[in-house]
Amino acid sequence: MCPRTPEQFEEIRERTRKGILGAALEEFSRSGYHAASMAMIAKRAGTSKGSIYSYFESKEELLQAVFNDLIELGDEIIPDMPEMDPKDFLRMMILGAVDFLIRKPELAKMLAQLSLQKDVILALENKIDKVVEEKINYMIPVLERLGYEDPKAEAWWIGAILDGMTFGYLTRGERYPMESMKQKLLKTYNL
Repeated sequence: MCPRTPEQFEEIRERTRKGILGAALEEFSRSGYHAASMAMIAKRAGTSKGSIYSYFESKEELLQAVFNDLIELGDEIIPDMPEMDPKDFLRMMILGAVDFLIRKPELAKMLAQLSLQKDVILALENKIDKVVEEKINYMIPVLERLGYEDPKAEAWWIGAILDGMTFGYLTRGERYPMESMKQKLLKTYNL
């Protein structure tokens, strides 16, 4: 058996870190942030509590890391806007959000559960505000170019519609008319 290379050790560390983050997200969603313990997360991740502390100093730091990973996933949905036709951008954003929900309903469900926990909201309030502001501000120029009178309100409106679609799909599953809702949203914006 050959000794591991530094690259192999780094790959193992990253895989372990990702496993801890996934287990934390599941445990925070299932048990609630406050009730989830590092021991519960370690068990779910198949590692030791000490191992978790070698990656994260505290449960709050772990929550922050989970949130950062979720933001990175969300960033994959939104296309790069410069030089893109605003209608194409809006279409791609809506289709990306719906596709993400259909492909990863369990992740969307965990996000919804986390977002309803007051202690999570308080712990992440500044980060959540920053992310929401960035997303809204990212959409404003697109909606301005499309001629909307109040592009900021329109961006919030689109977000609210997508949130409602998410809730409907998470509660009704395949019985939710996702395809017709998606088409209605695209038609509403002439996409």
